[in-house]
Amino acid sequence: MLYIAPIEKCVKLREPSDRRDHEPKKQWTDREKLAIVLEDLKGDCRISELCNEHETS
Repeated sequence: MLYIAPIEKCVKLREPSDRRDHEPKKQWTDREKLAIVLEDLKGDCRISELCNEHETS
């Protein structure tokens, strides 16, 4: 018989954040999106560097 011990998880719930404390989410124009995609397609830098440069994920 196989015995599997229960796994205890410690889950921390985040405190609800107040959106007024944060800057509003960036709204990208179509032209900005296209410029970022084209910059990525050139392949001159890694995608992580590109995201950091444009402060996006």
